[in-house]
Amino acid sequence: MILVIGGMGQGKLAAVLRNTEYTEKDVTCTPGVGKPVLNNLQKVVRSALAEGKTQEQILAELARHAVIISDEVGCGVVPVDRFEREWRETVGRICCMLAKDAEQVVRLFCGVPMVLKGETQWK
Repeated sequence: MILVIGGMGQGKLAAVLRNTEYTEKDVTCTPGVGKPVLNNLQKVVRSALAEGKTQEQILAELARHAVIISDEVGCGVVPVDRFEREWRETVGRICCMLAKDAEQVVRLFCGVPMVLKGETQWK
């Protein structure tokens, strides 16, 4: 599995499509759907938590995807709202777990990919 992280609007999906064999038809925003690329993990986690799902249940739904793309949500001011804090922490924990098992982890900053884990270089 490949984990791609970075701030909003940094070109994560475009980089995945440019550096893998996947096309836009292979991308979904719904976990567990039979498509290899899951975009917007942070939104998936928000919806799942609102439905009362646990971190383990969310992780189980992610296992089918070959590429997972997530916005970084942990920077900035800590939210006052309890759900917002729980959401940010859960996204962070899930990304840590995914990164641990991933073959490759790539972070995009200003559209520039930085391979944090793995051998393949991205353009």
